[in-house]
Amino acid sequence: MQRWRALLALMLIVVLAACGQAQNQTDVPATEVPTSPNAAAQTTVPDASLAATSNPSPVNEEITTSPETVTVEPGTTATAAGGSTEETATAGGSGQAAGGTSTGEFNCGDTSQLGDELHIFSWADYWPVEDDNNLLQDFQEACGVEVTLDTFPSNEDLAARIRAGNSGYDIIIPSDYMVDILIQEGRLLALDKSQLPNMANLDPNQMGLYYDPNNDYSIPYQYGMTGIAYNKAEVNPAPDSWAAIFEPAQLEPYQNKASMLDDEREAIGAALKYRGNSYNSTDQAQLEEAKALLLAQKPLLARYDSENVSGGLASSEIVMAQAWNGAAALARSENPDIEWVVPKEGGVLWQDNLAIPSDAPEPYTAHVFINNVLDGKIGARITDYTYYLTPNKAAESMVSEEVRQLQFYPDDAMRQRLEYIERKGDPAIYSDIWTEVKGQ
Repeated sequence: MQRWRALLALMLIVVLAACGQAQNQTDVPATEVPTSPNAAAQTTVPDASLAATSNPSPVNEEITTSPETVTVEPGTTATAAGGSTEETATAGGSGQAAGGTSTGEFNCGDTSQLGDELHIFSWADYWPVEDDNNLLQDFQEACGVEVTLDTFPSNEDLAARIRAGNSGYDIIIPSDYMVDILIQEGRLLALDKSQLPNMANLDPNQMGLYYDPNNDYSIPYQYGMTGIAYNKAEVNPAPDSWAAIFEPAQLEPYQNKASMLDDEREAIGAALKYRGNSYNSTDQAQLEEAKALLLAQKPLLARYDSENVSGGLASSEIVMAQAWNGAAALARSENPDIEWVVPKEGGVLWQDNLAIPSDAPEPYTAHVFINNVLDGKIGARITDYTYYLTPNKAAESMVSEEVRQLQFYPDDAMRQRLEYIERKGDPAIYSDIWTEVKGQ
């Protein structure tokens, strides 16, 4: 009898264990089965056999929805701009939202939060506005937001407008060192990265740079270099040194047909570099020497020009110019004699960025617009217009072959001669020199 009782007890234990296992397998309803790795990290994962029957779509399959297209790459999750989304940690701990589209379709986010207008303050020739590639018009038609674009010739002009307050701008395009300055002054809005899932498209090598280590305030837009552009049919020998544009004997044959950028850090920096110094020197003696070079050069120049340097080169009105690589490439598209070089003494590597002023009237609309700019296909449209280098990895393969053939890329040797312009000391030390040079 005791053996029988023991056997009954053993059978009861087995039955209870089986019931417990079945209960565990049905604790998670089918509607809560995670559909992405993100969700899986936050919810108890059901038994594999149950998940297979309740979630027929593979977790890592690319998913496309319409009309607001959201592409989910393997191992990521995405959401429409402005929708609720979980942020996932990325390399560097920036809290960047996961996922990135390359569809070319405009995602208007939560249209109830969109403003009627969006105001952008930008460098010239930086946004596609041609009949067959008008990005601003396309965004307006898709999302019902009227876009107004104003341009500035230098970072200092941009800063002056923003410092005055109530500029009315929702998006600005400061360069690296100016991002640093504006952050220090509290003039940029901290970005809501949950509204920027297309940050996932950006090249990690162009992220987390010295001026904004976690990209809390700025998003890479275009990057490039500063050197000398010249017309090979007019300029002989071909320049390989800043001496071509600073030594009067070398510049005189091209008097009134040469230009410098209308930019205090670029112009002063080039003079500093010619003398073997850093673009970022704050040494008073070195700066005085740079000022003397600029004052001696000025009577031989046609003008200081940042906004139409490509037009001057293309028309051969200007045959040699301090110029950004993209402006030279754009001129080359109209005039095949245009070449561009980083002088042997060195030049500038720079990156321009999308940022939102701290007093922007429409910060939500600005986030929506920026997220669309970071779409791979839209990013390629931008580079096809600007001829600069894109920090958007998803866009690279979609840039037209014609533009790729005209662009100037840095090789390893060239990169070693390049440096970033940085915020050093009191910015007024450069502004004072520039005021004196321009005033002569």
